[in-house]
Amino acid sequence: MRNRVPFAPSAGILCRLLAGETRFAETALRRTLIKGERLLSVPVEGGKRALALEDPCLSDHGRWREVHLGAWNAAYGKTPYFPYLFPQMEAVYRNETLATLGEFNSALLGVVMDWLEPALLLPELERMKSLHPARFEEVEKYFETKVNYNYSIFDALFRLGKDTVFALRGGISDKSDHLKALCVYQES
Repeated sequence: MRNRVPFAPSAGILCRLLAGETRFAETALRRTLIKGERLLSVPVEGGKRALALEDPCLSDHGRWREVHLGAWNAAYGKTPYFPYLFPQMEAVYRNETLATLGEFNSALLGVVMDWLEPALLLPELERMKSLHPARFEEVEKYFETKVNYNYSIFDALFRLGKDTVFALRGGISDKSDHLKALCVYQES
């Protein structure tokens, strides 16, 4: 395990990442689970052994970019936020200047953070919580039940849009620090 960005991290891994965790299993660096229990893997030059390198190069073996885009489309094409989020994801997949696993994963995580806009949402969430704490907790718990924390964060984003932040906020124990971590990551 190293301090690297996971591939399209699961909602659970994203919560850990945003809580400050920086070490993840090597499988998380190049694999993610999507709707239908479909596992997407990013091939790297040198295979599994290459994960020992600091930042392995992506392989173009097997047209994996097209296969992934097709899988995302098949799994989420009819979800409410797919038409808005997918073009950003597709741009990352089609950007062949992203030559390493780290560059590719960071670009996808950037899409997630840009979509969630935590710097804008944090103050609003805190205001909502202070005005109506009981209702806020009810909404937060509702969204937590709508997220499969084992699936890629894109699963929640395609289905829930920006409301995903409610589920992420409740996904770890220290909620205030968690949202501050969202903001710090977006600004860096």
